[in-house]
Order: sequence, then C-alpha cells, then structure tokens
Amino acid sequence: MTKKELYKNIAKASGFDLDDVKEIFAITEQVIFDELSSATLKKPTKINLMDGLMIKSVFIPKHEMNNPWRKKEEICLDGKSDDKILVDDKLKVSAHVTKWYKNKINNF
Repeated sequence: MTKKELYKNIAKASGFDLDDVKEIFAITEQVIFDELSSATLKKPTKINLMDGLMIKSVFIPKHEMNNPWRKKEEICLDGKSDDKILVDDKLKVSAHVTKWYKNKINNF
C-alpha cells in the first residue's frame, strides 16, 4: 500500500477530509523526525507508534572501526598499515514489530 492509498483509506474510514488526513500525517512525520533526531548518548529515543509498532533512535559516539574497504596488504599514505578508520557521531534508527503484534496479524 502506498502512502497515497493509506491516506485515502484513512479518510474514507474516518470520514475526515483527505487534505486533513494529509496534514495530520505531515505534522506527525515532523514530530517523529524531531524526536528521533534529538537522541543523545544519555537519552535514547523510543516512540511507540501504536500497540506493537515502535521506532527507536540511539546516539553512537565517534569511534574507531575496522576499515572494511582496505585490503590488509595496502599501506596508508603516512606509511602505516593501520586498518582502522574514525567514524563520526551518528544516530542509529531502527523499527521493531513485537511478537504480540505479529501473532495478532496471524490470528494466534
């Protein structure tokens, strides 16, 4: 189902105007984006969209990791054969569907 089809189905089922549904979803999307973007090292963010559906955002601080693109035998420009690279701060965003919700969909 596309986003457009979802909006139409919600408008039809709820009796709301399609433009109102679109506006509500646009606002919801912005609120979710702002909340997920605000995650910090001390404050991960978790949003329960509805029973059984959740999105979370976790702050990953700057760290070293193995360079997956460099072959072991390659030498860096500075003459070292260091296989580590520095990765900048980032947010890891993931979605989760609970086992309860999966079972509900499958009529268990």
